[in-house]
Amino acid sequence: MFKKIKANSELQAMVSNIGWLALQKFLTVGLNFIVVIMVIRYLGPKNLGVLTYAQALVAIFSSLVSLGLGQIVIQALVKASEKKTQLILGSSFILMLIGASISVLLLMSLAIFTENSFQEKMAILIISFSCFFQCFNSIDYYFQSKIKSRYFVFAQIAQSILSVLLRLGLLYFKASLLAFAFAYLFDAVVLGLNLIFVYYWRVGNLLKWRASTDAMFFLLGRSWPLMFSGLAVAVYMQVDQVMLKWLMGPSAVGLYGAAVKITGFWYFVPSIIGQTLFPVLIRAYKETPIFFYQKMRLYFFFSIWFPLLVALLFSFLAPWIIQFLYGASYKSSAVVLAVSMWGAVFVFIGVASTNYLLIKGRQKIIMITTVIGALLNIGFNIFLIPTLGLLGAALSTFLAYALVNYFVLFLFKDSRDSFWLISRSFLPIGIFKNGKI
Repeated sequence: MFKKIKANSELQAMVSNIGWLALQKFLTVGLNFIVVIMVIRYLGPKNLGVLTYAQALVAIFSSLVSLGLGQIVIQALVKASEKKTQLILGSSFILMLIGASISVLLLMSLAIFTENSFQEKMAILIISFSCFFQCFNSIDYYFQSKIKSRYFVFAQIAQSILSVLLRLGLLYFKASLLAFAFAYLFDAVVLGLNLIFVYYWRVGNLLKWRASTDAMFFLLGRSWPLMFSGLAVAVYMQVDQVMLKWLMGPSAVGLYGAAVKITGFWYFVPSIIGQTLFPVLIRAYKETPIFFYQKMRLYFFFSIWFPLLVALLFSFLAPWIIQFLYGASYKSSAVVLAVSMWGAVFVFIGVASTNYLLIKGRQKIIMITTVIGALLNIGFNIFLIPTLGLLGAALSTFLAYALVNYFVLFLFKDSRDSFWLISRSFLPIGIFKNGKI
């Protein structure tokens, strides 16, 4: 097996890339995990709820920053010349800067003109400025297209170390809630600066980037369905926390958010796998379609069974985990954690299915299904939160994930093949045909 990996340069690059991304996530999770627990204990459910509510709102509107460009830019960069690469990077950066400006203006209006406490308004305003530094994700797209994510790893690990040191200082000096809001802005600023440094170190000067209206319209013309689907994804991933605040108050958001923090640490796995496999799957689809479908079946098989086994484990351990990590004041978070981990099964499937549909050029169906998911999640929350409280919010998100990332795919002609591919991947029959993946 190791000889095969060594002989296959593409597979070697893929395994190396997964390793670097996993290292980055495990190190950043390891560095942040204990500090996050300390912050959650320090703030308590109510203050944590205020901060979580502000983060959720910013997460929804900051989805407009990327404009759905991520995978489109990566696809374009995979086959671009050096000159065209500069044009793609510059044009995507300008588009994201426009998106960031719109996001911040919308968030400022929402904070000022809606019914929020002073702390909630200020937390939203402070965290909203992180949108501008997300524009430097163009650099991350470049390294992803070259399957060289180790350079992004360097940037994020450095940011994580500084982030941990800052939060430890805030805890030591018993800082206010808004100081922790500034810490989130600090994270975005440092990561942006680190990405600039790494790009300059390994590639060149960002000032060589060029932009043109033709390139921007070309990118936006392909990405706009993904922009709306990205917004829809952000809505149905964050709307439960927003609606909990509106219907039950900040303390409920804090209890819910404490559980979701743990789930969030788990969600990095499908992201790592998806980022690494995407360029490889593009090449396989163009060169050897038969192997492409075999690889997709293995991808789906792993995306079903790995998170399912983890969810089963958390179903029994959730109360003990919450008690051990957060203490008795967060005991109501246990049921949220258990249900959220089952939702992760469909998050894994959804990331794999999105990659499949993107490679097939079916961006519009991604937009349609995710918009349906956002609407379903809002509807479920309206009905279930008043009757079931925290459990209702968790169930709403679980049902939305399940419907959008699997069952709804059957309803549309352009996604039905993805539904059947997922269904056939529940069992490993034929996946390892002739010993090949």
